[in-house]
Amino acid sequence: MNLILFLQKSSAVRLWLLSTCISVLMTELIVCGMETLLHGEITFDFLLTGFVASLFVASIIAAGLTYFLDQQRLAAEALNRRVTEEVAKNREKDLLLIQQSRLAAMGEMIGNIAHQWRQPINALTLLLANIKDAYDYKELTGEYLDKEVEIGQGLIQKMSHTIDDFRNFFKPNKEKQDFNVCDGVEEAIRLIAESFKSQHIDIAFEKPGESCTVAGYPNEFAQVVLNALSNAREVIIEKNIPGKVSIRIEKVRDTSTVAIRDNGGGIAEKVLPKIFDPYFTTKENGTGIGLYMSKMIMNNMSGDIVIRNVEGGTEVLLTLPLADLTV
Repeated sequence: MNLILFLQKSSAVRLWLLSTCISVLMTELIVCGMETLLHGEITFDFLLTGFVASLFVASIIAAGLTYFLDQQRLAAEALNRRVTEEVAKNREKDLLLIQQSRLAAMGEMIGNIAHQWRQPINALTLLLANIKDAYDYKELTGEYLDKEVEIGQGLIQKMSHTIDDFRNFFKPNKEKQDFNVCDGVEEAIRLIAESFKSQHIDIAFEKPGESCTVAGYPNEFAQVVLNALSNAREVIIEKNIPGKVSIRIEKVRDTSTVAIRDNGGGIAEKVLPKIFDPYFTTKENGTGIGLYMSKMIMNNMSGDIVIRNVEGGTEVLLTLPLADLTV
C-alpha cells in the first residue's frame, strides 16, 4: 500500500513537472515566435503551424508518460496483492504448524499422564482388593474402611494434581517474565521422570552453583526442554541400549546455557543441517514440527538452540540471555 501511494505521488509530481516544462517551452516558443513575426522574418501562418505542431508533440509526450505511469501503478498494485497473498499464505502455514505442534504436544502429554498414573492406579487396584478380602474374611471394620478410603482419596488427589500440572505446563505465557532456568528444567524432568523410569533410562541433572535468572516464557522454555528429553528417550528406546541422559547448566557472561546430552549414538551428519526444517523427520511416525517449534520458541526469547554430535550421542544446547536484575 505504501508503494502504491508513493508511485501515485510520484506520478502527480512528474505530471506537474512535465506540464510546467511544456508551459515554459510553449511560452518561450510564443515569445520567440512573436518577436520573429514582428521583425518580419516569418509569417503568422507559419508561426501558427509550428505552435500547433508543438502542442501535438507535447500532447503525445504527456499521453505516453501518463500511460507509462499508469502501467507502473498497475504493476505496483499487482505486486502489492501478491505480497499480501504470500504473507497470508505464510501466516496460514504458521498457524497450521502451531496447531499440529499443539496436537503433538497433547499426544505427548497424554502419554506422560499415563506413565504418571500407572503407579497410583496399581495402588488403587491393590487397595480395593484388600477391602474385598477384608470383607470376605469378616475382618472389615469401620476403622479399617476409613483408613483405606483415606489412602484411596490421597491417590486420587495425586492423580488430579498430575492433570493440573500438565494443564498448567502447556498453558502459554502471554508476557515475558524473569524465571530461573533450573525451575524450567526441573519442571520438564518431573513430568517425564516416570516415563524415563519405566524405560530404565537414567537422568542426571547437574545444577549450577549460582542462580541463573533469564527473561522469557517459562512454560514455553520447559516445553523445549521436554521435547529435547523426549527425543533422547525415543532414540535410546530405538537403539535398545542402557540409556543415560545428563543435563547441566552453565553461566557464561550474560547468557545461560542448558546442555542436554544423551548416549543414543548421534545424528547422521547429512541430516543435521535439516533438523530444524518444518515437517522434516527421520522417525517413522514423526511430525517434523517439534524441533521447528523449539527453534521458534527460542528465537522468540532472543535465545538460540544448537544440536551437535558428541562422543557417543547428541547434545542439545539451549542458550538464553540473562535477565537484567538491576532494573
